[in-house]
Amino acid sequence: MSLPSTSPLFILPGATDLADPKEFPLVRWWNRADFTRSQPKKKTTTMNSESGKRGGSRAAKDINVMHQYLENEDGTEVSGLAAKAMRGHQRTIFREIKKRAPDELPATWGNASLSVLNYHRSEMYKAYPSLRLCLSHWKLDLMATTAYPSWYKKNVKNKQTDFESDSDSEQSDADDTPPPSSTTGSSSTSVSSSNASGRPKLSTKRTKKFTSSQQPKKRKTMPPSPDLPSTPPDAAIVPADPPQNSTSLSPAASPPSSTIDLPLLAPPADSDVSNPTTPTSVIVNPIDEEFGPASGPTQRSDTADAAAASKAKKTNKQPKKRATKSSTPENLFYIDYLKTNAPVTATEFKAVFSRLTSEELEGWKNKSAEQGQAKKDSRAQATAAAEGVVSNWFLVVCCTTKATNRKRFERSNGN
Repeated sequence: MSLPSTSPLFILPGATDLADPKEFPLVRWWNRADFTRSQPKKKTTTMNSESGKRGGSRAAKDINVMHQYLENEDGTEVSGLAAKAMRGHQRTIFREIKKRAPDELPATWGNASLSVLNYHRSEMYKAYPSLRLCLSHWKLDLMATTAYPSWYKKNVKNKQTDFESDSDSEQSDADDTPPPSSTTGSSSTSVSSSNASGRPKLSTKRTKKFTSSQQPKKRKTMPPSPDLPSTPPDAAIVPADPPQNSTSLSPAASPPSSTIDLPLLAPPADSDVSNPTTPTSVIVNPIDEEFGPASGPTQRSDTADAAAASKAKKTNKQPKKRATKSSTPENLFYIDYLKTNAPVTATEFKAVFSRLTSEELEGWKNKSAEQGQAKKDSRAQATAAAEGVVSNWFLVVCCTTKATNRKRFERSNGN
């Protein structure tokens, strides 16, 4: 089946055609059920038993460990290096699908669209024609189901998480950055003078607060005195208030002796002016006296949202489907599926079961009917055996009773 040429995942007609079993008689595993039945059952290991060889050492010897169901045209098993190359090419196709059609990239391979499946099959069959040696594409679909979850987690899911964390950190940095402070005309004058004398901006803030409380108009109109270097040091030594020292550092603020004495008459409450880094006087709320101090959560809103999102992810996690003792086609197929695959959720299992062909589905239905008939026959045999036991017991009891009565009759006649 081919898609229109406008699709980003366009394939050529016949690109997904499979091989004919009649042309390759040496190939063994055309159906997955045949391969599953050929595999030895899992043995029970003990504490003293030796562990088998690991997959890494076997793969180093060019032994196919993960995909033993892959065959060549002559029926031989695909080598380990060839299987490794197939997996690498498959990851390249996953990246190409992400690049061409990111909206169609599925979260799980069981939910992949038909266009994604056909594009993946056409590219893999074009590079490795031996993958066509099966029915219903089960070999390639099994490879994708095994390899796709780890690739998606590494290349899509984790990158989305990193991008969200980077965005949150940039937003938090923007929130922590203080806004630029605005200065008035008097403060701009003091800034220029402080820059000229090499003074920091801290002294300009003190000068601004002091001049705002001590007649700033009079200082603006006051001309600079030529004898400024001789008088300010004496005036700066006389008062003991720290704000007076900050005003003497600024050359633009040169008040006469009458204005210098004003800080001595200031009440002790003005001592807060000496600390310009604490914005306590700016954030006073007059409503606090009526309703009391504000009490609220100290946690950042973005942190709370992230915690709620992580909690929602944990609660939305679906449990894995479990196999039961039922003889339905779905349960029998799932028991066979768990022999070579990891457990999946109910939603993922429905997607896998829906991809079965009509022939495979009919086979599982026949197997279910056979097991159901076998259970009925076993029940009938058990019932017949129980009835036979009861009838035999009844005959024994009757014979015993009859013999006892006869002996009693003979004894009574003899006496």
